[in-house]
Amino acid sequence: MASEYIYLKTVDSTNAYASKHISKTNPQGIQVYYTFNQSGGKGQIGREWFSGKDQNVSLSIVFPWKNVKVDQNIKILMIVSLAVQAAVMVLTGVTPKIKWPNDIYHEDKKLGGILIQNILSGSNLNYSIIGIGMNVNTKRFPKWIPNPVSLTQITDQDYELENFARLLSSAIIQYLEIRKTQNFKTTKQDYLKNLYKYKTEIKYKDKKGVIKWGSIHDVNDNGHLVIKDSDGELISYDHGEIGLLF
Repeated sequence: MASEYIYLKTVDSTNAYASKHISKTNPQGIQVYYTFNQSGGKGQIGREWFSGKDQNVSLSIVFPWKNVKVDQNIKILMIVSLAVQAAVMVLTGVTPKIKWPNDIYHEDKKLGGILIQNILSGSNLNYSIIGIGMNVNTKRFPKWIPNPVSLTQITDQDYELENFARLLSSAIIQYLEIRKTQNFKTTKQDYLKNLYKYKTEIKYKDKKGVIKWGSIHDVNDNGHLVIKDSDGELISYDHGEIGLLF
């Protein structure tokens, strides 16, 4: 399926812009909205996402679905995460990891983020708006960001942003097209293999603020992170209910 690319000179949020456009035009094909100057990007649970100006890539892919049930949204997140990881590897030689639920990490630093918003039609998915923020050419980040890293800091190379945005989105679209019919078990196995800190000891804070030790055991069919704690008990956590401590 051919893709339409729409460059936005400046925008508050590519996901918000794409969502408004869908409600007005009901597009039938894949659309990619991208910018290098996003002023109000959001991450998971409404957290602010730093984009910089003319340094990094922010994009949203509008992906239409046919006869796909709502319960496939976890599989879609896993496929998109794997697609972003694979695209970064091909484009830069950097081999990142997927940090649950929606981040791309290089070693212990955040390289990019994913935010998927789904538009429903009854019990089916009508569209996915796949938002990607990638730290590309930033050399110095604001101090309020906890642990960021950019591709240029890793590789000591600058990247042409237009080319990077188009290649990244194209790779994600191709990956989705190829893997969307693959069974969930295979997708999940690949996801877990590439999951940050999988099967290794971690220190974390639970939703009550209690600091614990354990290991990442699984991501279940609801998309919850399953931790085996120091007592051997398996506990599942939803988004925002757990924070890794470095």
